Amino acid sequence: AMLDAESDELQADLQQVLTAAARGRQMVQRILAFSRRSGEDVAPVDIAPIVTETLRLLLPTLPSGVSVDFDGGERVPAVMGDAGQLHQVLLNLCSNAIYAMRSTGGTLTVRLTNTEMMGAPFLRLVLSDTGVGMSPEVLERAIDPFFTTKPPDEGTGMGLAMVHGIITGMGGSFRLESAPRRGTVAIIDLPVE
Repeated sequence: AMLDAESDELQADLQQVLTAAARGRQMVQRILAFSRRSGEDVAPVDIAPIVTETLRLLLPTLPSGVSVDFDGGERVPAVMGDAGQLHQVLLNLCSNAIYAMRSTGGTLTVRLTNTEMMGAPFLRLVLSDTGVGMSPEVLERAIDPFFTTKPPDEGTGMGLAMVHGIITGMGGSFRLESAPRRGTVAIIDLPVE
């Protein structure tokens, strides 16, 4: 239809349709990632380089007054997962933290540690920010699909639901702790390989 469109106005309208279709496709992919895990790309993944790469991508986009603190010093074991999905998880959580500090400034702290759950070794990833935090009501609904406190053009409400789906699909756990004006802490525990 775009090839046959004679007016610039019609071309622009058709381009908007294509853009909306692409967004819809991305949304469906996120919903599928949330609802089921694809076992095709599961392999041992060293998460520390993924954290480093994600933070390196985000550094140039940090608002004034926002800093990142990551110490990859503690050696942590690999986890069984999909590197692309773990990158998506980190990008989403870091972006949310940065968004929460955009007007006040603050620090995003990322830590990787070894821990144990029920006698089994786990990797713990903790991301904490000093942003605006969440009320108990918002915190209770934060991982619900399509729930968002962002304006319509800034969020879909699928980010934390997707994070939860990916992490639980890997056999891990994901939880949030937050309070107004005290920031938010995201805690991920993943079984090691």
